[in-house]
This record gives sequence, structure tokens and C-alpha cells, in this order.
Amino acid sequence: MGGGKSIIFEYLMKTRTRVAAIVLRDNGLLCVLHEKKGRRYYLLPGGGVEPGETDEVALKREMLEETGLAVRPGTLLFETETIAPDNSRAIVQKAYRCEAKGVLRPSQDPRVIAAEFIGRERLSDLVFYPNIKTIIGEAWDKNFLVQPVKLRIPWED
Repeated sequence: MGGGKSIIFEYLMKTRTRVAAIVLRDNGLLCVLHEKKGRRYYLLPGGGVEPGETDEVALKREMLEETGLAVRPGTLLFETETIAPDNSRAIVQKAYRCEAKGVLRPSQDPRVIAAEFIGRERLSDLVFYPNIKTIIGEAWDKNFLVQPVKLRIPWED
């Protein structure tokens, strides 16, 4: 072999794992409004898993940083994989149903504009990256009592 890296190694090196929380309160789903490169969009709250961290530890850390809430992660509801069109990178997102305690507080992250509980009726009007509104909506309609699913979502810039 010519000393080059394998395709699998290249893929793994550029894959980012992100954990996200599904938190419901007063008939609303906790969402975070981000601004990046002049565009505003919503995400489920959460963030990247650091090397050596478990999903649970990462989710607790990220939720505290982003929202000020202390969470107890529960069931994995869905996992999505989004691959850049040029295959240069991928994001795997794992969304867990979580119980949360505390009061929302502003994030220190300048990309986070707000954290808010969104009603089901507003979900379809929001810009989400990755675009998981359909997955969230279908699960929400079943009170998030669903079997975990794994999906590939198109990359959007």
C-alpha cells in the first residue's frame, strides 16, 4: 500500500458527533436560535462530544453551557447523519429525551442568540439545521414515545 490513509480512516477523522436534548416544558420544545455567517437558524440544544466523553457527560456539559439547565438524559430518540456534498466531513447527531431542571439563562457562546420553548404549531415555520423538523414533528405527535430511528439527512449550507 502506498502509505495513504484508508477511506474509512479519512471518514472517521472528519466525523463530528453531536448530542442533542429533547426537552419539553409547558407544551413547548426547547430549541436554540443560532447565528452563524449572518444566518439565523434553530438547533436542538446540545453540542459536540469531546474525546473520551460519553454522550451523557457531553450532553450534561453542553446543556449547562448553552441553556443553564441541568439535564438527565434518557432514551435515544433518533440519530441522524449528515454528510457534506464533497464528502469532506460528516455530522452524526444523537437526540435524547431529557428531563431538565433550572431556569433558562443566556449562553456565553456568541453564536447562541436565544434558548426558548417552541410550540408545536410554530415548528414548521422555523429554519432548522440539519432539517429535522419532520422527524421532530412526527415524534412530537406521538408524545416522543417512539422507537429510535437512524436517518441520513441532506447537508444544507
